[in-house]
Amino acid sequence: MSLIIMSSEKVCPRCGQPYSYIEKQRKGDREYYVAVHYLGYERTSNGKIKKKVRKCYLGSINYEYVTRPHSFTLHGYLVLDRELKYLEKIVQEIEELRRNQEKMIERLDKIVNLLEHSHKNFMEKRR
Repeated sequence: MSLIIMSSEKVCPRCGQPYSYIEKQRKGDREYYVAVHYLGYERTSNGKIKKKVRKCYLGSINYEYVTRPHSFTLHGYLVLDRELKYLEKIVQEIEELRRNQEKMIERLDKIVNLLEHSHKNFMEKRR
């Protein structure tokens, strides 16, 4: 389970200013989050009073399309431990690469040995 922003401090990770609340917005089948900064009220030209807010885009929880070419999921600002998740996945990938390299070296060694043996037999038969 990911850690989602629900801090008592309510500091926007995008701009560093206090925010009033996090708003979920839906576009198609995707959900995005914005930090809503309450800035007070203002009077419109027709005399009505309107709430004044500024919104900072925080992104999605997971980025599906950006993630596809990679072996790990990229997360938005709302996932507090995203950097740790990235580092853990990178370590896993490095370990897997190392295992694959060791397997590749073993296979290449077998091929080299086979070629050396074949070459030796060929040279002996030529004499």
